[in-house]
Amino acid sequence: MKNIFEEMMEQYRSTSEEETMRYVLNGMRETLGNDVPDAEKVKTYLLGKSTNLTPEEQYIATDKLLEWAEVNVRTICDLIRYKTLKRLGAVSSVDEFLRLFKP
Repeated sequence: MKNIFEEMMEQYRSTSEEETMRYVLNGMRETLGNDVPDAEKVKTYLLGKSTNLTPEEQYIATDKLLEWAEVNVRTICDLIRYKTLKRLGAVSSVDEFLRLFKP
């Protein structure tokens, strides 16, 4: 039987995977138009398994995956900055924090 933490982590992983695939496929659609490969083929490729994606499709899928990772890392860094500055008393709200970095 799974505990609540394991259930939450499984849900988080599933949601993250769906969001990532949606971002990658939307990015591929912007570049390739209607010639986007099947979502399962893209997922299989991104999991490091052999597929019949063209080199261009492989490049675009990888590039979009890296873009998504950059967005997530940046978000995490901003959250850490905000929590640190709030703990130190340098900011008292998210709005104040955002004004520091995006005047």
